[in-house]
This record gives sequence, C-alpha cells and structure tokens, in this order.
Amino acid sequence: MDEAKARMEREGMSYSMLGKMRSRVSREMDFPPQDEMLPYIIDQLLTMLFHSQNVAEVFAEDSELRKKMAPILRRHTEVESELDREVRSKIKNLSEGTATFEIEYARVMEQMKRKKGLS
Repeated sequence: MDEAKARMEREGMSYSMLGKMRSRVSREMDFPPQDEMLPYIIDQLLTMLFHSQNVAEVFAEDSELRKKMAPILRRHTEVESELDREVRSKIKNLSEGTATFEIEYARVMEQMKRKKGLS
C-alpha cells in the first residue's frame, strides 16, 4: 500500500487509481492475486518453520500441516474481510482512494477492532 501511494505521488496520479496501482505493485513484487493468497501464506509459514533455528523438529508432513493451517487462516481472513465490509459501510459517504477515506478508514478500523477485542 505504501509503495503504491508513493508511486502515485511521484507520478502525480489521483487517489482514484489506488486500486490499480496496488495491483500493479503486487504483481511486480510477485505477490499472488487475492484468491491465491491463502496457499501463498501457508507456503511462507511452512518455509519459516522448516528453516527456523527456533524449531528443532516438525513432526508432521507438509500436507497434514496445510490441512491444519488452512481453516485457521481462513477464519482469520474472514474476520478481516468482515471488518473491512463493516468499516466501508460506515464510511460509504467518502470517496475511496482519497486521503480522507484512508484516514477515516484507519480510524474506524481501529475503533471496530477495539470494540470486538481484536487489537
């Protein structure tokens, strides 16, 4: 997000192009599309576990770890998605991509997380 905003400032683009710029930056940084994010995160976590000096041994196969991790991560991403929808519904009068939207989004998100005991 920060990189997308910085590029937009350098190129003199309006905030209405933020979504497209975020997608472009994500592709350039080799991040997967949103629908492929869960397997990507699981791969990253497994790589970290297998290469960490703080983990002596892992007593499960990759496939078993994936089966255990996927529902947990999915549940947490669903909570984030639900929070995002709630926040957007509360600030729907603001134009997405504007500085005001970003500031208000962060403020309302923090309020919602505190209210739900997530922060």
